[in-house]
Amino acid sequence: MHKATKGTVTNVYGSQDGNSTQIIVGHLTVGKTYETPKNSLVYLVKGSVYINNETIKEGVLVATNNNVITIDEDAVFIVMHSVN
Repeated sequence: MHKATKGTVTNVYGSQDGNSTQIIVGHLTVGKTYETPKNSLVYLVKGSVYINNETIKEGVLVATNNNVITIDEDAVFIVMHSVN
């Protein structure tokens, strides 16, 4: 079981067992940033973020490629990507 702890970005799947698929959970506050890995999918669970010149609200899945996420409103998000 994993919890999105406020102020952190945590790899919750893949790095522990060498799997090529990685899943990251983040819970960041207003003004913080996070750079997405290459060819990622980001699902915004809660809050509002700014990615690639667009505001994204909760419930949206977006494809990214080394984009910077800027937190507009406290946000919980899930990032999925492959290390290959």
